[in-house]
Amino acid sequence: MCESSPKYTPYPASGAKHKLYEKEAEMSLFVVLGYDIYMKLSSEVLRKHKGVSFTGVGTVFICHDGNGKFLMSKRSANTRDEKGRWETPGGGLKWGFTAEDNIRREVKEELCADTQAIEFIGYRDVFREKEDGTKTHWLMLDFAVLVDPKQVKIGEPEQCDEIGWFTLTNQPTPLHSQHKKLLEKYNEHFRHLGIK
Repeated sequence: MCESSPKYTPYPASGAKHKLYEKEAEMSLFVVLGYDIYMKLSSEVLRKHKGVSFTGVGTVFICHDGNGKFLMSKRSANTRDEKGRWETPGGGLKWGFTAEDNIRREVKEELCADTQAIEFIGYRDVFREKEDGTKTHWLMLDFAVLVDPKQVKIGEPEQCDEIGWFTLTNQPTPLHSQHKKLLEKYNEHFRHLGIK
């Protein structure tokens, strides 16, 4: 949640050059209605406010091997929440990337693998509460992604402790709070991919 609004000096609707006075050095975006003053937020500020001050948009990749198994990763103690829980990996949609390009980038960064096939399977509105009670809202774009298991390894050890290949009947614990909902929504799709 935003701690406070930045102080600014409004300007008359003239051709005068508009300036932005920031209350905090970290704030780098402010919109003055009617004046179209836009500046880019730093990635640190965005990360802090995504899903809290505005709806976050993320891409989830259900990586599968084409032989009945899908990949899950265990979140490290450095993640923002759900530490030590197993999940299907994903990441925030980066500005300037299409959803599919974001998937390719995330799979390469997090799993060191190339995507062989990408299929959009749906979206989910994810409403959760952080450990401190802060409510969050994320729109997750979900994709089935075929990868070569021989390429897969942990690419971001600060975010992920372990990875593994699983079936619907053999999954690790503890699971991410949203994993059951993901499985329920896409159960038919998992079966279509040969994952049982």
